[in-house]
Formats: sequence, C-alpha cells, structure tokens
Amino acid sequence: MTEKEDELTAEERAGATIANPEKPDATDREIRAREEEATEAERDRPAKRVDRRRLQRNLSWALFFILWRGAVSDRDQARQIERESAVVTDTATTFLDALTNFKGSTISEDVNRIRSFAVGDFAGQVDRFFSAKAMDALRKAKAESVGQVQAVFVESLSADTTSVFAVVQETITNASTTAPKPQTLRIELQMIKTGDGWKVNWVDILQTPGGAAIPGG
Repeated sequence: MTEKEDELTAEERAGATIANPEKPDATDREIRAREEEATEAERDRPAKRVDRRRLQRNLSWALFFILWRGAVSDRDQARQIERESAVVTDTATTFLDALTNFKGSTISEDVNRIRSFAVGDFAGQVDRFFSAKAMDALRKAKAESVGQVQAVFVESLSADTTSVFAVVQETITNASTTAPKPQTLRIELQMIKTGDGWKVNWVDILQTPGGAAIPGG
C-alpha cells in the first residue's frame, strides 16, 4: 500500500469517526432517565402535598356540612312534631269539652257540635247514642252534663293518625236527681288527619261504675 493510500485511509477513518460518534452505553441512558424522573418527582412532591391537604380540608368541610344538615333536619322535625302535637292537644280538648258539656234544652246544637268532630266509627256511635228518641228523652229529663278536662296526653303521633289519652271530671244532673252525680272519665281517642284538620275516629270511655257509655246519656 502506498503512502497516499495510507493517508486516504486515515482520513476516511477520521471522517467515519466524526460522522458516527460512539453511542453512549445503554446503562448510562437508563441512569440519566432515572435521574430525570427523580428530579421531576422531587419537583412535583410539594404540589402533591398541597393537593392532599386541600383534599383533606374539603373532606372535613363536606363531613361538617352533612352533620350540620342532619342536625338541622332533626331539629326541624322535632319542632314540627311539637307544633302538630299542640294542635292535636287543642283539638282533643275542644272535642272533649263538647262531648261532656250539654243539656236537654240545647241538645240539638250540642250534638251537632259533637258530630262536627266525628268521622268513621265514632260518627256512627254518635248517631246511635244521640238518636232523635234519645235527645227527646234528655229534653224531658232536663238532663245536664258539665265536664272539665283535667289532662290530655298525646300517646303517639304520625303524619295522619294520633292516639290521645284524657282525664275528664264530669257532673250529671237531671229532674229526678236530688244531688249532682260526679264521675271521673278516662278516655282513649283515636284521631285522623283530614282535609278539615284532626277528627275523632274512635272513642273508648273508661268511667266509674254505673256511668253511661256516652257521658250523661
């Protein structure tokens, strides 16, 4: 081989080296990639900590809101029950006053007042005990019933039904009695809610021995 050919070969080899530099080792590339990932992870870590704290704070507020709404709902429900119970107590008291206060001279008006509270079973009971014949007998006997409501207790209450227990002191007089006849009535009421308010559906009267099923009847 001539000297010229040796030089050309050397130049070609140098050009080949410049055109195709030595490729980095695969292990070096992996190390650099891991270092870059670690750097990015370190850079993102504060943001992730901030996001985690924000999430915890939001969850705390959400839990507080749920508990607060539950407490408000329970309070509102309790107030609604209290208001409805007061309405039931007032209606029951007014009804018992009508049931135990009547007299022969005004019996038609008195029975109409009682009947205005009556629905269902009790409406039929009023018709039976205060029939035309019975009212005529009360007029002739000059019968009179004077009642005083002692206590009213709401035993149970739902959206459209309620159970009430009451104690009433009643005194009965008529033309044949020489002295008033007092008696203590213990009365169970079942009431239902209608479009016209609370009405009496069922009445059970527990009274002193010798009393009538309908006071004064």
